[in-house]
Amino acid sequence: MRPRLHPALALCASALALCAPPASAAPPPDHPLLGAITGERIGPHEQFVDACGVAVDSHGDLYVADYYGNRVVVFNQKREYLTRIDDVEPLGPAGVRPLNGPCDLAVDSAGHVYVASYHGAVRRFVPAAYPPAKGTEYGAAEAIDPGPVTGIAVDPATGDLYADRRTAIARYAAPVSPGDEPAQEIGEGNLLDGYGMAVSGFAGDSEYASTAGYLYAADAGTDTVKAYDPAVSPTEPVLEARGEGTAEGGFRLEDADVEVDPEDGHVYLSDDLEPGFEEHPELVVDEFSPAGYYRGSVPSNFVNGFPSFLEAGEPSGLASAGGDLYVSSGNWEKALVYVFGPPAPVEARTLTVAKAGGGEGTVTSIPAGISCGPVCTGEFDFGSSVVLRASAAAGSAFAGWSGCDSEPGAGRCAVTMGADREVTARFEPAPAASALGVARGGADGGGAVAGAGDSSPDPTPHAAAKHGSGATVVRSGNLQVALSGRISPQALPRRGTAPVAVSLGGDLSTTDGSALPQLKRLQIELNRGGRLDTEGLPSCPLARIRIASSARALAACRSALVGRGSFRADIVLRGQAPYPSSGELLVFNAKEHGRPVLYGHIYSSKPFATSFVIRFAISHRAHGRFGTVLSASLPEALGDWGYVTAIQMRLFRRFASGGRTHSYISAGCPAPKGFPGAIFTLARTSFTFAGGKTLRASLTRECRVR
Repeated sequence: MRPRLHPALALCASALALCAPPASAAPPPDHPLLGAITGERIGPHEQFVDACGVAVDSHGDLYVADYYGNRVVVFNQKREYLTRIDDVEPLGPAGVRPLNGPCDLAVDSAGHVYVASYHGAVRRFVPAAYPPAKGTEYGAAEAIDPGPVTGIAVDPATGDLYADRRTAIARYAAPVSPGDEPAQEIGEGNLLDGYGMAVSGFAGDSEYASTAGYLYAADAGTDTVKAYDPAVSPTEPVLEARGEGTAEGGFRLEDADVEVDPEDGHVYLSDDLEPGFEEHPELVVDEFSPAGYYRGSVPSNFVNGFPSFLEAGEPSGLASAGGDLYVSSGNWEKALVYVFGPPAPVEARTLTVAKAGGGEGTVTSIPAGISCGPVCTGEFDFGSSVVLRASAAAGSAFAGWSGCDSEPGAGRCAVTMGADREVTARFEPAPAASALGVARGGADGGGAVAGAGDSSPDPTPHAAAKHGSGATVVRSGNLQVALSGRISPQALPRRGTAPVAVSLGGDLSTTDGSALPQLKRLQIELNRGGRLDTEGLPSCPLARIRIASSARALAACRSALVGRGSFRADIVLRGQAPYPSSGELLVFNAKEHGRPVLYGHIYSSKPFATSFVIRFAISHRAHGRFGTVLSASLPEALGDWGYVTAIQMRLFRRFASGGRTHSYISAGCPAPKGFPGAIFTLARTSFTFAGGKTLRASLTRECRVR
């Protein structure tokens, strides 16, 4: 089986310049980078521009979907150019290139190439000969699924074709023919916003049971990876991974892709680490065992012996064959497809953490794999060393370990994985408030919690904020805000609306490096073309999330979740330099006096456990460009605690009510008749600081008529 793939690399993923290794550092020998494929393999002056899909056929030939090139390029096992399928998306009048392009790919045992355009239709191309040779031609496109589709896969055992339609996965029974209707719908009522999928061909081995026939789908609506076994249930997943045990502590699954290695059953997931950034956002490929345990992260190439980072291609494609893993990287000229070879096989052992006592707390591991709370068992390499760290919740105190080999510091437990291990962490109610720190509350009911236990700062340096090419930078005096955002999908109806996800973010800073004033008020105005629908959507009472960690808030109000995001802040501790901190933002639907509002729950565990609730009032305007307004005054306690430097928020959610499927947020494309798309103002934001200064920024984006 595959080893855990260097999770320590993730510790510096957001601060490459600050984590440079010694000059003698060398690439890890057990997971070789075999090379990279570019469009230059095709011919002189050729290049990929967003190679957003990859697939490998039963002979080991590689297929690459070049989105902006509107083509699929085929290479043999030696990664030599063979042939290509041009004009995958039909050209417009006078040969005008379409707005959409090919993305996800699948190839069946007969060499039929299935191509899913980005959030579009599925077409099939049949080769004149198979396996393909130099110059092999393909027949005309055959319509299979009208879309919108975000991922496709072929079952290697049956030849059935699966198409991810975002809220369900359609199965087309083999032999597939144009005009066929789906034989089955999988995930209906459970899958909220599917992005990318894979079918497992793993037959099992001495360590893991077979997962053959499992359908893996990345659900951006819940930021989880779900595995469905249609033989057990077409609607309820048999496995659901939330990413709490990963080095990043969770997923952000918009435009993700999933792949399953047929040889060992390991599941790979591409995950954008910087959603909302449009210029070279960082990508991580997480790896999981067939049982769902996190096994590490795949790096990309090496520069001076140090791994540089994969770039999200929105989406980035994944494929595996013969133990090799193919990852497309970049949404720009000269995008690459990296090829990673199989590492030497190693054995794994499981580490299980139990929690005892009358108190509450969390346990995390170094290397990543356990985050308990939710994930209390992890897999680690045989013979490796694992350090566990305990952090008590507010009102509790850590009381000790049992089952450790040693305790290398307060709240720490070290174990060597020579066998399966079990460790117990005990948490007890705190004897006195003075032992726990101070709880501070704001006038709006938000509160800060200073927890006991291990509160030592994470040694990982904090990265400076990045401003992508799609960011709008506005300055006033020495203050500036970089506003970024997107709407997904970009292909929308001209009339009416369709479900969308809207991402918005602002990075706050000063141009002269002086201290940033406290942010007092935030307002977001959304374009009139979008609308909010809360009919039948569960709401979250403030009392359930007022003082809670992200995990506890999500457990209490998961049914009311309508968005997620992140925040950064400089923590101000008396007598110390500001401490940069970051944390998760959860957005819940709520009601006050019968009217809908939003509760933004933010939580950070460093340098101490801190939780706040930001209340967004929702209002609607009858006239003007902007129809929906979200307004929030930040809690007074937040000003005593630190300075907000960035906030990112993504609104999404589909739900069922009254026998109908609703979308919390939906939109249409305001393109005039006869035009294929439009450029419009997505949102206008206002950031008001202490002292009364306000920065306003508008964000312009593009949509296409579908």
